[in-house]
Amino acid sequence: MATRRKRTETPSESLFDEQDLPDHPDGFIDEGPQDSPAQQAARKGATAVAQVVQQPMPSIALKPMNGAITRQMMLTWLKIVREIQQQPKADTYKIPMPVLMDFLGDKSNYERLKSTLRSLNAVQVEWNEVNSGGTQWTVSSLLSQAKIIRSPSQNIVEVSLPPDISRGVRELEQFSELNLIMARELKNQSALNLYRIAVAYETNPSKLTFRKPPEEWDMYLRVKPQGHGAAFEYKYFKRDTLLPAIEEVNRLTHLNLELIEHKEGRVVVEIQFRIEPKTVEVLPLLLGDAAKEAIKLAEAELRALGLKATEAISIVTTYGSERVMANVAYVKQRSAAVSESAALRNPTAYLKAAIKNNYADGMVFEDQASTTQAPRKPNQEQVERDAKRAKLELISHRRTEAHNLFLEMTRRESDNIWHEYLNQMDSFGNKTLASTAKRKGLEAKIVQVHFYDWLAVRLWGEPDEQAISDFLQASAGAKA
Repeated sequence: MATRRKRTETPSESLFDEQDLPDHPDGFIDEGPQDSPAQQAARKGATAVAQVVQQPMPSIALKPMNGAITRQMMLTWLKIVREIQQQPKADTYKIPMPVLMDFLGDKSNYERLKSTLRSLNAVQVEWNEVNSGGTQWTVSSLLSQAKIIRSPSQNIVEVSLPPDISRGVRELEQFSELNLIMARELKNQSALNLYRIAVAYETNPSKLTFRKPPEEWDMYLRVKPQGHGAAFEYKYFKRDTLLPAIEEVNRLTHLNLELIEHKEGRVVVEIQFRIEPKTVEVLPLLLGDAAKEAIKLAEAELRALGLKATEAISIVTTYGSERVMANVAYVKQRSAAVSESAALRNPTAYLKAAIKNNYADGMVFEDQASTTQAPRKPNQEQVERDAKRAKLELISHRRTEAHNLFLEMTRRESDNIWHEYLNQMDSFGNKTLASTAKRKGLEAKIVQVHFYDWLAVRLWGEPDEQAISDFLQASAGAKA
């Protein structure tokens, strides 16, 4: 559970228009670019931001009163909440229609979007709040109104929330942070809702969720009113709902969940879940060895400085390990240089602001220890670490150069390169990467990193010792 704070990120996603013209970053119709489709996807993917929504705690375990909340409805509502949280407080909020449709992976099904918004307006849920002043029970719809405005220049979804839900979404007295990109990968509705609950209790010292009868968990996970359908039997609920949801969350997210059954005799009367963050993150497993090493190093630094696993994953995925490490060094140097009275009151918030705004850009960092004591002869372990870091810096530099060269290629050249990469996909032995490349192309972060690393090797060969030495000398000369 997190305390109240404000986020200042603004979304940077491409938009959709109904006339099938190429997307314009601001949602307006524009003339088509001369880029190949792969280059268009590369430019679009380069501006993607982490999609983290702050879930109000009362929304974690929703109780529907008059109908089910489907996976499509839940993802749409969470995305709407995230977009609202990026805007100033208002009675109504305008969201570019393509932002919703692109996120849901359904860019052209206008009727489906209308149906989902209609359902969010119709379904009634219980919304319970507990605070220092007591408790509050509310029943309302998830959206009080939804309007789609279509014009020749742009397509907008205008929404408003019921007053108490709007207050909960905006004021965020208690909330948990959910990575929407990771949540979207969960195809099982029960897995999605189990993940939403688990994330809320990830930082609980006990590492345990709340404890409830199985019938209530059935309602929370399937988000259907209690008592609907066939008579409840725990063994079927466990087989058909619980175990598949646990398996999917454990396989696709940064958490491992363990089912705990509380029994009276042989009867299971209550259940809860134990939550453990994975020691090996999910996203690095989808990338090449060099990217794995860099991301794991950056995430370890962030978590050591107090950030949660979900935040570390989102930040490194969004800004890249090189930028993260540079700003970690910047914050550490600043903290060491200032007096106690000028110390940071909220170091983690400052670190995130530094990474977002790239405070370290153009800075040169000195080893603080070297100014106060005689240099020590590096041991073999330090030499190996320095060599590994130099190799990662070269790979990162080449990846950026490969990205820039790809965007400068002619349409025919870029098409040929992209299809050559796709034709070699089977040899990479990564089914997740292959599937993502075919579905999303260079819009997906994991595809971007792997493709530009592949292109760099195709252009300049593997980064051997000579290449690393030349790179370090060139870097030193540029700084001199």
